[in-house]
Amino acid sequence: YKGKIPSMHKIKLLDVYAELKRQGGCNILEFETEKFWNDGKIRSDGFVVFSIKNVRYYYFIEIQIANAYHNLEKYDVLYQTGEVQAYLKDKYNTKDNYFPRILFISDTNYGHIYLTSTKVVQLDLNFSNFATIFI
Repeated sequence: YKGKIPSMHKIKLLDVYAELKRQGGCNILEFETEKFWNDGKIRSDGFVVFSIKNVRYYYFIEIQIANAYHNLEKYDVLYQTGEVQAYLKDKYNTKDNYFPRILFISDTNYGHIYLTSTKVVQLDLNFSNFATIFI
């Protein structure tokens, strides 16, 4: 193998993709790793848009495997730019000011994480309760 070994972040992102595919009837419309926003100032580990039946879901994906602080507040900053809302409205015809949820996968349970712009759905590294992303 001549390439570099994928990071745990990349592996977990691909695990999200695989888990979505494993769910029956899940249609992945967009899946990007290391999606940059706000002229490269803000980076999501991943970004996914998928649908089940006629319901569409939008998620930023953040993977954290360390004791470092999660810094999810960057999404409140990103919300203020309006960039994501305009992107989704243009590409997916979402409602005005629609902003995705955050799928936060971590080896640490942070309890409730409060952001002003969106909801955070936390999963452990084993994706226990994966179905909560559909609620």
